[in-house]
Amino acid sequence: MPVLHVAPCGSDADDGSQARPLRTIAAASLRAGPGTMVLVAPGTYPGGFVTAASGAAEARIVYASEQRWAARIVGAGTAAAQAETGQAGWWNKGDHVEIRDFDIDGSGAPAGSWTVGLYSTGSHTSFVGNRVHHILTDPAAFAKAEASGNGGAGALMDAYYGGTDGTVDGNLVYDIGPPGRRSSLVHGLYQSQRGTVRNNVMHDVAGVGVHLWHGAAHIRITGNTIDRARGGGILVGSGDSGASAASGDHIAVADNIIANSTPGIAEAGITGPHNSYTRNVLYGIAGDGMRLRKGLTADGTITADPGFADAARHDYRLRPGSPAAGAGAPEARAGAGVGPTAEPIGRRADCTQQPPPGRSARPTTHRPDPP
Repeated sequence: MPVLHVAPCGSDADDGSQARPLRTIAAASLRAGPGTMVLVAPGTYPGGFVTAASGAAEARIVYASEQRWAARIVGAGTAAAQAETGQAGWWNKGDHVEIRDFDIDGSGAPAGSWTVGLYSTGSHTSFVGNRVHHILTDPAAFAKAEASGNGGAGALMDAYYGGTDGTVDGNLVYDIGPPGRRSSLVHGLYQSQRGTVRNNVMHDVAGVGVHLWHGAAHIRITGNTIDRARGGGILVGSGDSGASAASGDHIAVADNIIANSTPGIAEAGITGPHNSYTRNVLYGIAGDGMRLRKGLTADGTITADPGFADAARHDYRLRPGSPAAGAGAPEARAGAGVGPTAEPIGRRADCTQQPPPGRSARPTTHRPDPP
């Protein structure tokens, strides 16, 4: 597998080898092809960029942080500059791509224009093991996003440009929207592509934990843990651009834990008769835990306390004897997903030789259409 190295000490004029790493992920994307791994060293990298390279069905392009959450994507420059360059921390346009183990940090004024942390319009893309947080927490930026009618999300798999088969797997998403605010437009994970949303942990979200809309159909939502999503746990439905009489259907929702989020699971807009709701755990839900349509009923729903180890500290492991055993995100059950892993992937870029000042280039940036 060809490997391109990216490091804070690198230069986009270099060749991306271990000894001569690149400086930006965007520059690595311009050199990547099917089967390439882009290995990103610990450090801070300017967000608001686009990656457009595509892999192949049997040879994906993988962008990976060497150590989980140690490669941080943050706002760059001023809020005004970010408003001109991009409304997503990272916009992927490529097909057959995996983005793994990054920290997407939307805190601070330089990231104030971000409405989405991770955004993909490509097909056969996966977001795996990333930490996405503090998106639209600034009240003024939040109000602007809501007033636009578009809103935002921690991570978004968007079908508007024809993308399909998006997978969001094992991510930690939290602090989306200002504390205490409730929203119908700013969500944890937003999916309009066919695909899978599984094994994620989400907490403290202004809107819905997992929100399906537009032409959403043929989606599996399984094994997620959602706590304190003020707009509700999971919304299944379709409407607006991309929707049809066949959308909002063939959606399976199973083995999720939803706590302190009202409603727990709801259908809205255009929905179909083939949706299924199985073995979900609902706790601390005011009013109706389930709002289903088309005469559908849920099977095996549990309404007992799931027995989190320490929800106040966001430790969503389950205590022994939990009635929710087997549900929720596996990493939360195992105690992972609450902190970075210690072991790095591959060999780290050699940063003993610092490049001359001014050699590192800024990433290419574009403005994505908001969700």
